[in-house]
Amino acid sequence: MYIKNVFKKVIFVLAAAFFCAFQLSAQINITGTVVDNTGSPVPGANVIVQGTATGVVTDGDGKYVITVADANTVLVFSFIGYASQEMVVGAQRNISVTMVEETQLIDEVVVVGYGVQKKVNMAGAVGTIKSDVLEAHAVTNV
Repeated sequence: MYIKNVFKKVIFVLAAAFFCAFQLSAQINITGTVVDNTGSPVPGANVIVQGTATGVVTDGDGKYVITVADANTVLVFSFIGYASQEMVVGAQRNISVTMVEETQLIDEVVVVGYGVQKKVNMAGAVGTIKSDVLEAHAVTNV
């Protein structure tokens, strides 16, 4: 009876170990490089698994390494000033991406003593001081 219980425990531990090893082998390592349209690396670009908080940031050479669960995973590449791109992993193990610049027009902004407002929303007067006017004044106090 004692041997039967020990045998059951050994079988259970072996089955659990096999299951864990199988799960670890299902992970896929993806490597790649993120560059801009001139071919220069983009350091600090985000590479995120879509729909999760899992992600990495590219190094100084624009390179990254990320582990994903399966081939159906979608990677989202993003960086300030560039359009976000989505790539399905599929059979690829090396995914390099060329980021495309994204330009957006913004309204004219005025900095005021209590915040930032659009020029069209200002209720008071707006003045402009040029640098040559500031340079013309003598500094009498440090």
